[in-house]
Amino acid sequence: MYSELGLALPEHVLSVLHRPEDGVGEDAYLQSILELHREISRAGAELSARLPSPAGLGELGLLGSEELRLVKRDELAGVGEETDRLLQAGEAYVRDFRTDPARQILHESRWFFRSSLNLDLAEHLVRDVMGIYEGAHGRHIALVGAVFFGLFQRVAGGRREGGGFEAVIPFSKGPARYGEFREALTRAVRALEAEFPAASAWQRKLGLGQGKEFELRVVVPEEAEALARMLEVVRGSDAYLAEAAVRRGRLLVFKRIPTPS
Repeated sequence: MYSELGLALPEHVLSVLHRPEDGVGEDAYLQSILELHREISRAGAELSARLPSPAGLGELGLLGSEELRLVKRDELAGVGEETDRLLQAGEAYVRDFRTDPARQILHESRWFFRSSLNLDLAEHLVRDVMGIYEGAHGRHIALVGAVFFGLFQRVAGGRREGGGFEAVIPFSKGPARYGEFREALTRAVRALEAEFPAASAWQRKLGLGQGKEFELRVVVPEEAEALARMLEVVRGSDAYLAEAAVRRGRLLVFKRIPTPS
């Protein structure tokens, strides 16, 4: 179907922002979340093995997952003035998700898949394996204090498994035309890919989740200089992005946590 329309098979990500209930230890919480990744991966593989893949719609099931933990601003020593300003804006952004970044730990779990057909399967796997409609908080998320779902489509770039930091710049498009804006995003991602292990741009699907419409995501070394250089590359790639993503943006830095297969 996609090939008949001349469209590339899109990649989506189901993003779940969540934090532990107050009083729950980080180690216990993380182990619970990693077990959740393991269960969802196993259930997805079993489902994919049972169902035939429709022609032209790609493989059924999930492509993989990521687990991220927000790094607190005071843990990022030696950042410059501009980086710190964006990190402060990022803290204000996190508070919109009922999380105090100074005292609470925010996680993001991400599950990747191709084509909208897989969205129903991804929602089934994440929702039902988590058991979010069972009991007060569900079978597997009784330790969770807040949960927020979002669905994004990849605009440019790729993914890379492994450790390090994942820097995230959420921002709004503003008055720019979509075609020109997406071209600017693609240029920025290519410039970032030339200097960092991985970079990508994502657009939130209309009405599916909260927060800013676009995100730039860059895998960077765990050092302050890398964050400053990343912002410099974005600013130099396009004048409009320099305004929308850097001057008026915000910055979240996550620690990448290996997930079980």
